[in-house]
Amino acid sequence: MPFKMETKESLLSYTLLEPSTGCRIWQRGKATSGHGMVSHDGSQVYTHRLMFYFEHGYFPVLPMQVLHRCNDASCIEPSHLYEGSKEQNIQDACAAGHRNTITPDGVMNPDKVRAIRKRRAEGATCDQIGKEFGISSSNASAISRRHTWRNVD
Repeated sequence: MPFKMETKESLLSYTLLEPSTGCRIWQRGKATSGHGMVSHDGSQVYTHRLMFYFEHGYFPVLPMQVLHRCNDASCIEPSHLYEGSKEQNIQDACAAGHRNTITPDGVMNPDKVRAIRKRRAEGATCDQIGKEFGISSSNASAISRRHTWRNVD
């Protein structure tokens, strides 16, 4: 259930500061993508989009999006958020290693998929796996639950 947020301060009160990155990590409800979710003016909203709204006074209009300089979906630190295109978002994700590529030396490969599934079976959390393999926790979850890379045993 999303939390109701009316101010920047109320939104920030549910974050933890990550000293090494400066990220303000959302600690409450999250979408499967790893983005925080809250209720604002009767609608469910991603927390990074709401923070952008509190900082700039508007929500970007499609096709523009709110992107993360830090490439952490759970981060709502205002200085880490900027308006950009879907193409920019994909380029950023690829550069940070958060997106599969089709090249043989890409971010993910069958051996890594097997290792991720093994680590999950051993009890590692998706956050831990994500950090170990340089992917988001939501990607680690999707791989371990066979929502992606279904063809790999």
